[in-house]
Amino acid sequence: MSYRVELTAGAHADLARLMVWLEERSSIVAADRFSMRFDEALDRPESRPLSCGLAYENRYFAEEVRHLLFRVGKSKPYRALFIVQDDVVKILCIRAPSEKPVKPRDIEGE
Repeated sequence: MSYRVELTAGAHADLARLMVWLEERSSIVAADRFSMRFDEALDRPESRPLSCGLAYENRYFAEEVRHLLFRVGKSKPYRALFIVQDDVVKILCIRAPSEKPVKPRDIEGE
């Protein structure tokens, strides 16, 4: 089965925020690498989202929340939290390795 991946407005905002942060603190190359790794990582939820583990935050949400882990270089992984609704994978937010766990109030529309 193939799934359609959709990013919420909050996930788009997270991507933009992380790209700006990387550009300012590292380089445009680092920001581009982050974007490329994220795009590559989306292959997994498009084909097999349930192979991604349950997110630590799952216990705080009414729906099952999973996370897609992806790395940029040798750093700790970034996390994209998502839910699966029928044939749609909805990316709720994207978090850097150092960011705190997410609560439902932190996610727009939840």
